[in-house]
Amino acid sequence: MFYSIPSFLAERLLSFLAGLIPVSWTMPKVFLGSPQQGATEQFLSWWHVPVSVQKQRFWEQGGFENCRAELRIAALEVPTQVVKLLWPTIRGPVDRSALHLGEESKTIPIIMRSTVTVNVSGDPVRLPPFLLPAYMARISDENAFIHRTRFTDMPKGNHLVTLRILSGPDTLAERSYNLQVPEIGADNTDFILREIR
Repeated sequence: MFYSIPSFLAERLLSFLAGLIPVSWTMPKVFLGSPQQGATEQFLSWWHVPVSVQKQRFWEQGGFENCRAELRIAALEVPTQVVKLLWPTIRGPVDRSALHLGEESKTIPIIMRSTVTVNVSGDPVRLPPFLLPAYMARISDENAFIHRTRFTDMPKGNHLVTLRILSGPDTLAERSYNLQVPEIGADNTDFILREIR
């Protein structure tokens, strides 16, 4: 024998039960992938990190709005600092982006190095270029793309950098990487951004 529950009671019961489930159980997770080369030119090496939203549990849905990316740099030769990174879009680089389930991964440019002096732009159609001197490892931050001044250049050596994706006060994802910068005059073979597991 089946009992029938009035629809308004069923809705209230479901709302009550949903309120018992922590929000973290209903939201998907932001993943930071392995660094990838984003340059096609032989002389240029430009590391990017893919960012995606994936389900951990079948019932998770939704996404995240107003996501920002920042890079924490810890190096002996450079004071520890946090720089704001930008999301590439068809409208040019932006400081905030939405991340949703079912979308392709978005890539965040992290750092570049060229073996020849070259002009680089975060968006060649909308933004003027900045000069990247030969053998200089430069963080692809807001100062480089938008302001074209007060660059964050990394000296040779091994450095710890941590990429964080945030939305409001919440950290959605965080991953540390080892950045290896070769000495001046060396090619980009040893210019490496590697995830720390």
